[in-house]
Amino acid sequence: MATPTRAPTLDELQQAPAVLQALEHAWLDSLSGIPAERHEEGGWIYLNLKTGELTAAPAPRGLRAELEISSPPLFPDCVIVATFHTHPNPTSEGWDPGPSDTDEEVLTHLGAPGLIRPTMASTQRDRIAAAAAWRVDRASLCNVKRLSFTKVRML
Repeated sequence: MATPTRAPTLDELQQAPAVLQALEHAWLDSLSGIPAERHEEGGWIYLNLKTGELTAAPAPRGLRAELEISSPPLFPDCVIVATFHTHPNPTSEGWDPGPSDTDEEVLTHLGAPGLIRPTMASTQRDRIAAAAAWRVDRASLCNVKRLSFTKVRML
């Protein structure tokens, strides 16, 4: 891979095998089908500035409706280009599949888009589309303070 000159777009992230695999693994680890064990899972997507490779790093296991992703680990030659996590609690039980205020605050702090896998996404197409629950565009690989914030409708 070539040395990157920009962060991946949200569309590129949603199609990247490393991102799709991370979302799928997080979903399976969330135990969404076991009500007493359901919990959030997720982590961070990194871009290697030398190789252009995208990789995922998992966060510690979350709680039923909470995951700590505000303090990511740092890796040499890498920048965070996205976060990802699950919302495994079903809307049929009154849960909101969208991002919480805390989710949005963390994304603004990190300066990167957030990808979410809610419980209502059942097909591969739905998982990719629903992953764009919210976004904060990373405007630069070196300056995360220049941000634009846009809500993206969940399917």
